[in-house]
Amino acid sequence: MHLIQKILPLLLVAVFAISCNQKHNNSCGSAWIGGEIVNPKRPYVIMSQSRKIIDTIPLDKNNFFIYNMEQVEPGIYFFSHNEYQALYLQPNDSLMLRVNTMEFDESLSFTGRGSRRNNLMMELFLHNEEIESMMPSLYGETPEIFEKKLDSIKDVTNTLYDNYQAKEKASD
Repeated sequence: MHLIQKILPLLLVAVFAISCNQKHNNSCGSAWIGGEIVNPKRPYVIMSQSRKIIDTIPLDKNNFFIYNMEQVEPGIYFFSHNEYQALYLQPNDSLMLRVNTMEFDESLSFTGRGSRRNNLMMELFLHNEEIESMMPSLYGETPEIFEKKLDSIKDVTNTLYDNYQAKEKASD
């Protein structure tokens, strides 16, 4: 029995170390997220994933926050402060954001490791909002004009992505 008690903790540490080795598996590791909330509505921000709250992070007296997320799985997370927005995190990201609650989506910007992909996501999100508002006016057009406009929208979206891909390799 004593041998099992001595070996089991070592075995667990070894399994954890091997499973989280960055060279073998990019699904373990930490990521930092922080930033400034201009015109805050609450004294905290909320991080969540898949409709599950990860943590509530307090703002300091200057409306800044910083948070270290342990064991980050690459994927979509949500940042919430009165409104919410998606962001993509991977292990080793160090993402800073700035947002003004008066124009939440339009003012949200990212800097740091992981910022380019998140700024692209914001640009695509805002582009999609613009398309949504314009679509009802296109429904009365002829099929040829409607298809031409859709092709134009697709070209703009593809150009945004291609420009990103030329500078930065997108993760799987």
